[in-house]
Amino acid sequence: MGFRKIAGVLLLWTLIHCVQGLVIRTDKNPCTHLFFKCDSKCIGRTQYCDDVIDCYDSTDELYCVISHRDSCPHEWLRCADNARCYPSNWLCDGVNDCLDNSDESNCDGVPCSPDVFRCSNGKCIERSGFCNGSDDCRDYTDEFLCSITTLVVCSSGWSRCADDTRCFPSHWRCDGTKDCLDGSDEETCGEEIRNNTFSNNTCSFC
Repeated sequence: MGFRKIAGVLLLWTLIHCVQGLVIRTDKNPCTHLFFKCDSKCIGRTQYCDDVIDCYDSTDELYCVISHRDSCPHEWLRCADNARCYPSNWLCDGVNDCLDNSDESNCDGVPCSPDVFRCSNGKCIERSGFCNGSDDCRDYTDEFLCSITTLVVCSSGWSRCADDTRCFPSHWRCDGTKDCLDGSDEETCGEEIRNNTFSNNTCSFC
């Protein structure tokens, strides 16, 4: 088999596994809340409890139907209806993982994962829902500070983009994802910031 054929087969194999949501875990690509961690890899979250074993150790299907006597693994939580267990970092992240949706109920005071956005009403939404023109929070907090004027001061825990177009959660600065239209939240990340562009300020209406 020639080099091109081997390369083609490898590319096809990679594409098939990418489409299935399979992501090999490395230090540079850890499993986020969007994925399920099993063995040494991450699988797409939709592959958890889908009646197909995707993990070598079957953990993606092992805790999907449990009895009242079964216990959940360490750092996992039990749904209120006792029907299944789920990873604790999926609690209140904006995605229903329990059949009774109990993982997304009573979320006030529960912290969101760092890579998602927390709405004022306590709901956590995917980062892609922040400043996308749609009210994903159902209280407009994901869209409220997306088009600002220079007169508006970002609230505590938020930072202003260099072009003054929006505020963004300060912990999103230098995390590898551009949240500012001008990309300023990902600039000077290896250097000490000498100006006040990303300072946190407070405002009376936030």
